[in-house]
Amino acid sequence: MRTSQHLVSLRTFGLAFAVVLSPAVMQSGGSCTPASGDTEATGGDGGSAGTGGMGGDGGIGGSIGDVFPCTEQGVRDAIAQGGGPHYFACDGSMTAVMGNWGIHIGRDVILDGEGKLTIESVPSNCSNCYLSIGRGVTAELRRLTVRGHIENLGALTLTNSTVSGGDYTAIYSLDALTLHNSTVSSTSFFPALITAGQSQLAAVNSTISTEAECALYVGCWCLFSCNICEECEYDYGTATATLSSSTIVGGICIASCGEATIARTLVEGQCNGVTSLGYNITSPGDTCSFDPDGTDQVNVSADDLKLGELADNGGPTMTHALEAGSVAIDHIPAVDCGVTTDQRGEPRPVGDGCDVGSFERQPEDP
Repeated sequence: MRTSQHLVSLRTFGLAFAVVLSPAVMQSGGSCTPASGDTEATGGDGGSAGTGGMGGDGGIGGSIGDVFPCTEQGVRDAIAQGGGPHYFACDGSMTAVMGNWGIHIGRDVILDGEGKLTIESVPSNCSNCYLSIGRGVTAELRRLTVRGHIENLGALTLTNSTVSGGDYTAIYSLDALTLHNSTVSSTSFFPALITAGQSQLAAVNSTISTEAECALYVGCWCLFSCNICEECEYDYGTATATLSSSTIVGGICIASCGEATIARTLVEGQCNGVTSLGYNITSPGDTCSFDPDGTDQVNVSADDLKLGELADNGGPTMTHALEAGSVAIDHIPAVDCGVTTDQRGEPRPVGDGCDVGSFERQPEDP
């Protein structure tokens, strides 16, 4: 269990999460509803790029399909132009390192790295170097890797993408966040993903992984006296998470004013206060309040789960592979699979049914 002492310490590393709580909220005594007139922090005054909506490759306003240099400036120029999807002239795999400032997305845009572009921040060199999405902005990152921190105050979608926070929280979200076939990870005691305030998280065929005791944190955000998996003194709205066909390694922590619903999802670690829609697995204990008499599996040992480390198992992102003999294999009847591919893009089902989590074991998998 991590306390607010750890969460607040994120600010000391320059990851100054933009949450503004007015005195009315801070004195509300734990209400999940913001007081009248209260606002969340804005992400800047970036203009709108149009009202076309995110209609697939049709773009979201602005020009469509431009190609920019595979550099930090190229990324900034694509964002400034808005619209998209925009691509980058990468000669093989290339990394754009943030310089003296972070990268702010202040207008609607789609960025497609085609599996070649990595945006990297180096907090030791630049305390404010992180990727931020402004309030009211709709952005999508496709086939792109971010090494560092993302702060989301808008509507962000990750598709076939990776966010690796390293020693920090990978994503802090106060609004809409959607993960498709993507991986969010960290290697520190901070949660890999924090969804707080009135945020909504939807994850399909995705992986959230950390070496800490809490991979995904859902609930209130507080500045003082907060235990991640218990109660917060100050609440601001209700955060929700909906997970399906996903793998969570490190557990799920639900704080006050937090709700999570999961289906066909594998959870390794603690898991309090979630609602099950069936075909889930929790290991090694039974902290998720699943129904062992239904379709869920509880108290699954590591030996029976046979879950591999986060690794390159094929596909655009890293995943946790299911080893041969795992109880997660073929646990879901074919009619209830819900998806036709796994996170890697491999077909589902293989065999008599679908596997629990984001990984569908194939005959050729080692």
